[in-house]
Order: sequence, then structure tokens, then C-alpha cells
Amino acid sequence: MPTIDLRVNYQKARLQKSVTNPRFGDKTILVDDNWDFVELWLRRHGKEEALFFWRQARAFHEADQHLTKLSSPLTSYYSALNAAKALLVSKGVAFQTHHGLTGSSSEGKASLAKEVVILKGGGILPALCQHLGESVNGERYSLKQIFYNLAFIHRAYCVTYRGSKELFVPISDPKFVRIEGSHDCWFSAVIADKKFQHHRIVAGLAGFEKDLGCTQAYTIRRKARFEWVWGGTKQRNLESLIAEHRKIRRFTYYIHGMTRLWYIKRTNAVQDIIPRSHLTLLLMALHRISEIARYEPRLLELHFSSHHNWLLSQFLERALEQFIDECSAEITGHEFMMPGYATR
Repeated sequence: MPTIDLRVNYQKARLQKSVTNPRFGDKTILVDDNWDFVELWLRRHGKEEALFFWRQARAFHEADQHLTKLSSPLTSYYSALNAAKALLVSKGVAFQTHHGLTGSSSEGKASLAKEVVILKGGGILPALCQHLGESVNGERYSLKQIFYNLAFIHRAYCVTYRGSKELFVPISDPKFVRIEGSHDCWFSAVIADKKFQHHRIVAGLAGFEKDLGCTQAYTIRRKARFEWVWGGTKQRNLESLIAEHRKIRRFTYYIHGMTRLWYIKRTNAVQDIIPRSHLTLLLMALHRISEIARYEPRLLELHFSSHHNWLLSQFLERALEQFIDECSAEITGHEFMMPGYATR
């Protein structure tokens, strides 16, 4: 069945960074960092309370640049926390002012598996979870589990914990297509890495199958269909596209950087899968590490002396930039990329 790309304002309908408010058809915002643009966007839209929290987040981020790795978890967490507040306030989401999570350590040798995060029933993190369509049932996760579910440090995780199954399948050209002459549409992507071009891998991607009609590349497609009525109203078609996009973003992730790097998370045959976004997982992990830095700094030092020290360092080096980029997309709906970016 020949397919054609869906287009909005003459632009290809591709996978977007924003889960809740993707602006299909808008141009990508090219900036070296997102802080100024989001600040101007909030001011332009009269969101003064959100703007206050965004500026607080930026102040903590700037302080973070001058601290050692034993102290920076505190400012990193409070930067992310205030950015999350800015997001919630900008969307009109009510939330209780406490953090909404707690943590604990088990006795013995310093281990990421012994550092536990516990989600509470109310607060900032639970409100963020609910806004993104995630559950809030008092779940407990270890830092080791959380790190395994973060695409931007997954390579470091697999190097640290040898024998771990790779959880993320890299994809390129993630887009929405329509059968020519039909209203039926679906999500499509290419698996370019030959290591993942196998029916067992595709079987582990919930709701996907190999597109046998594509012979030029190893293309997979989502089995579920949605309607794009040719000649129908633009608003109705956009609503249908956005609803399908939100479903797909439950198991697709990107890595912030100079290129568009997208991944699909495997959903079976792999243990320790957490069905949550980067935003909520990052806030959980940053909170627990900040607790250790605040109350048990000697324990944090032990973590940096352990076999997982590089993994922990990679997380702290990259977590806040990833969080702010994703938060910026959720607040504004825009795509942010650095100037000179490339598309994969």
C-alpha cells in the first residue's frame, strides 16, 4: 500500500518533543539555550507566576555551574523543581506545594539499587505525573531502575552493569503517514541499526510490526490506526493527530543534543521497565541524590568511589539540561534545537 507523509502547514508531521501540546506545522526554534526564549514566551502570554518560577529555576541552574559534584545535586534538583512548577502553573494545573516524594537508603555498601524513591499521593511530582497521564499509586523505584530507564545515560548504564539488555531501540525518520486515497493513518519509523533489525526486537515493541511494503529501509509501523480526513476540517484532523501522538510518546524518548536522536522503549522481554517520561523519572532521581547530598554527604562520596561512579557522574552532568529542554517543550509546545542541528 503506497503511503504519503502527513503534512501540517506544508511541513512533515514528525514526532514532537512535547507530550501534551505539540505544535505541528511550526518551525523549530534554534537557540543555544532555552532560558531566554521560554522567559519571553511566558511574559508574552501573561504568565507572571510561571515566569517567577522559571527565573528561580534559571538562578539555581547558574549556581549549579560553579559547584562540585558533591554539592551540585542540590541546585540541580531545585532548578528542576522550579521548572516543573513553571510548567504546572503555565498549564493551570493545581498542586500542593510539597515535593510529593521521599527516599531512603538501605544499610551496607553504597549501591544504586539500595537508594529508593517513593512517590506520594500529592505534591509537585504527583501533579506532574497526572498532567502527563502517568499513575500515582505510591510506587517505589530504586535509582538503579530509574537510571536504566533514561535514554540519555543508557549506554553508560549498560557499560557499568555488563550483561544488561538494551532497552532503547534507535529510530530515524519518525513520522505519521497516510495510505494514499484513504483516511487511514499510522506512525512509522526506520530502524537503521542492523543490530536491532530483527523480528524478536520488533515483537518487543508493543503495538508495532514490520512494514512489509517498505523495501528500501527496515521500517516499522504502529498497528493502531487513526483518521485524517482528506478535505475535512483542519482542527478535527489536528485533534486526531495530537491524540495519537500522545499515545506514542508514552514509549518514545529523545536525547537532547545537536542531533534529533529518537528511541522506542522495548516493552516486553526486559525487566525493570518503568512506564514513565524522562521528566518524572529525572525529578525522582534528582530528588533522591539531593537528599543524599544534603543529609548524608559522606554516602554520596562513597557512591562516587564505587564501580558506578562514571554512571552517576554522567547522570549529574546531563540530567538538568535534558530536563530543561523537555520542560521548555512542554511549556511552549515548540521544538528546540541548537543552531547547526542535524536530523536523523
